[in-house]
This record gives sequence, C-alpha cells and structure tokens, in this order.
Amino acid sequence: MTQLFARVIITAICLSGAIGASTPQSSSRAVVFEGARLIVGDGRVVERSAFVVDAGKFASVGAQGQVTAPAGAERVDLAGKTVMPAMVDAHTHLGYRKDGTFLAENFTRETLQYELEQFAAYGVAAVASAGTDRGELTLQLRNEPVVRHAGVIVRTAWRGLAPPEAGPNPPMRAAPYGVSTEDEARRDVRELADRKADFVKIWVDDRNGSVPKLSPALYRTIIDEAHKNNLRVFAHIATLADAKDLLRSGTDGFLHVMRDRPVDDELLKLLAERPQVFFTMTLFGPSQAKGEDWPRLLQNIGRLNTAGVRLALGTDVGGASAGGRFGWTEHAELEHMVTAGLTPAQAITAATRTAAEVLRLTDLGTLATGKSASFMVLDANPLDQISNTRRITRVYLHGEEVRARRTSQEAR
Repeated sequence: MTQLFARVIITAICLSGAIGASTPQSSSRAVVFEGARLIVGDGRVVERSAFVVDAGKFASVGAQGQVTAPAGAERVDLAGKTVMPAMVDAHTHLGYRKDGTFLAENFTRETLQYELEQFAAYGVAAVASAGTDRGELTLQLRNEPVVRHAGVIVRTAWRGLAPPEAGPNPPMRAAPYGVSTEDEARRDVRELADRKADFVKIWVDDRNGSVPKLSPALYRTIIDEAHKNNLRVFAHIATLADAKDLLRSGTDGFLHVMRDRPVDDELLKLLAERPQVFFTMTLFGPSQAKGEDWPRLLQNIGRLNTAGVRLALGTDVGGASAGGRFGWTEHAELEHMVTAGLTPAQAITAATRTAAEVLRLTDLGTLATGKSASFMVLDANPLDQISNTRRITRVYLHGEEVRARRTSQEAR
C-alpha cells in the first residue's frame, strides 16, 4: 500500500462522516438554530445567524436578533459553529461498489441503500447517477419518498448512449445503450423520455484509441431528439476539439473537463454564447494518478473559472476512476477545486447552488426561506480552510437530523 493511499484511507476513517448506516431523526416542532456563521451558498455569509426550521423547510433565515422564534419552538445554540448547505453531486455512478469489489452483480437495492446512507452522513443531499444504471432501481428510488433512503434525492440518466461496447469502463460497459445508427439513437432517446430520465448521458471518448468514439452524426442526432423531448444532454469528453464541436451541436453540459490541450479563446467564446452550459470538474480520480494531464486539468479549470463559466460539483464517485468512498469524495473534491484556483467560497457555491441548479433541484443549494432545511453544522470555518467541511458535527436533510454510527472521533 502506498503512503498516499494509506493516508487517504486513514483520513476517510477518521472523518466525522458515518461509516455505518444512517437514518433521519424526526422533530415534530419548530426549531430555532442560533449563533452560527451561515454560509448561504451563493457567496453571502451571515456571521451571527438565526434560522427557523419547521416542517422540513427554512421558515425564516436572517441575522441573530432579527428572526422571531415561533411560540414553543425548540432552541439550538450553534455559537462558534459554521453552517453551510448540504452538497449536491451531479456526477456519480451508483450500485457497483461493495466490500472492495467493483461488479455488475453488486447492483442491488441493498448496495444503493448503503451508498445513499453514506452520502447522507457526509452531508450530500442529492446525487445524479450518470448513465450506468441497471434495471429499474434508480428510477424507483427517484420516485420514492426520500425518507426511505436517508433523505438523499436521486436523479438519474438511467442508461447513457455510446457505441456498442465502447462506453464506460467494465463492469459498467454493458449498461448504456449501444448505438450504431441514427434511428437507434432516436429510438433510445425516446425510451429515456418515456421513462422520464432526468437527462441524457453520452460518451464521446475513444479512451486513448482503445474503443470507437461516438460520431458527430450520432451525437448531433441524440442532442436533436433529446431537445425535441425536453431532455438535456450531458457529455463525457476528454478533448478540446470534441468539447467545441459538442457546444456547436447544442450539448447542455460536460461531466469532465478537457485535459489534452489548454482552454483557448475559441472555446471561451463558444461558452460565452451558451452561458447555461456547465462543467463538473471530476478531479478526485485524476488527482490520485497525478499524471502529466493533472497540471493541464488544473490550469483549464482555473481558466474556466476566471472566465465565469459555470462549474459544479461532480465526483464520478462509484465509477472506475474515483473509487467508492461515497460522501467522503465530495469533500476531497472541494479541496481539489481550491487547488485548481477556486476560492473556498466559489468551491462551496459549485457544490451547493450551482450543482442544485444543474439538476433543477430548486429546493436545495442555498440556505433561504422556503427551501429544504438541508445543511451541515461544522466545527470550523471552511472559508478559512476548505478542508474544514470535513469537520462535521451534525447533518440535517429536509429538516431531519441524520444520525450515524461512527467508527472514531472526528479528525482534528
């Protein structure tokens, strides 16, 4: 075991997030939380805050002394703590990781339930499964009351589209549609629309020449049919040239950042013409390899950020590159965002408001009156040091405290 890998494992075990199961704990009356520094999620900070949680929502949010507590409300003193919104991960792969294995047969309700509990324990309120689902499970989870799976909202592309046997790495490769013709592409997109998939995932990547790449003719057909059916298309890419052509073809977002060439003015011009297009940064996997692409990836994210391009949290956790540390990886991803040049405040906004917007989760992402009371209580300020998001004291999802079995005391 390498020293780096050992350090990662030890840190994961020592974090305040749960290793065991987690369940939301119900409160039947309004609760007033007072005294915490409040990171709203849109760049604003309230240094001494008060907020009321009632029926799973923020009933009021403001400065301490300016929020009226309802009669009979319970009071919680958070002086010295920091509160931030629960996170949203717009790029995950659920169901394949279990007990150190990475297998198709792991894709069961039990596996997915465990993963969602881990997300909850680490303060992740919603996840998007990016095109590698099997059977009906994620569609069922999306439609079930969130209380059945630790309060975590599920969104899904269900099955993505790629050339036959040329999609994601095994064992996920057989899950997407294999498309060879434009008729197949349109048929598959219409099935996704019938199943009410939340978005369409495509793979435009030849994996260093080892598999065929989805052709421009096919991905243009997919984008056209998706838009006719009110679906957005999110693309897995690896190269600058593909990003540019996909932008011209109308793609709605990218689940990776180009790492073959530096971001150039032409790409930035195309993005300026399409301000709603986003990138998830997906840094955790490449950060572990630290190959020659890593410096360029950081440089490209820095330039995208400087240009004001929308950047959102997406870890690829559960996939081939990012491993299976569900919930913990999101906190590591925040640190890598800062390494790439984002400020801690920008990284938090990417992980909360922007990621929620990408998934059209209007109830999440910021701490505001009327929104879901989904938040983390931290022992230290992540605006001073982004790794402080790991210093979790409590997690609340939809107004319910997530109780988690912990294997150790919080890492300091």
